[in-house]
Amino acid sequence: MTDKKSIRARCKKVLSNLDDESKSNYSLKITEKVVKLLKEKNIKKVNVYNSFQNEVQTDKLIEKLSEENFEISLPVICGEELVGVTLNKQCEFKVNEYGIYEPIGEVSDDFQAVVVPMLAFDRSMTRLGRGKGFYDRFLQNKSIFKIGLAYSVQEEKVIPCENFDIKMDVIVTEKEVIEIEDNKRKI
Repeated sequence: MTDKKSIRARCKKVLSNLDDESKSNYSLKITEKVVKLLKEKNIKKVNVYNSFQNEVQTDKLIEKLSEENFEISLPVICGEELVGVTLNKQCEFKVNEYGIYEPIGEVSDDFQAVVVPMLAFDRSMTRLGRGKGFYDRFLQNKSIFKIGLAYSVQEEKVIPCENFDIKMDVIVTEKEVIEIEDNKRKI
């Protein structure tokens, strides 16, 4: 089995080779699938990451959710933890230590779903992040719907999973929505 460090390095390289037009087009397809999925699940309160570097772009997703009157919060790094901060039209943003734009505002954990970035994923719903454990700690002991976003090129056969790794309920790529029940669904 390949170790997490090797998978991270390989996936970072694959993502850096994906051209901007493809990332933009794939992200739009993913946005459509996520909005449809949230509506199907009757979810109106969502925590969505603010995309960074080569992650699936979430700016259009946040815009679409706002247009559709979803209640949106974004994760903000607070020490070694993530907290949700409610997004509204008056929000100001600051750049955190990793270069990610974070809203300044009211902390809220009132959401039904979390949209999570991934460096890699597998069909058992295992997510591989950047290795800091922020999302694993953030999602621990929360019974909320977990949606991982990735481009299909980020799929791995198997990702090592440890007891603290939090699995996704759904993984959305530009090609499909992967759920554990049927492990494949086209939207």
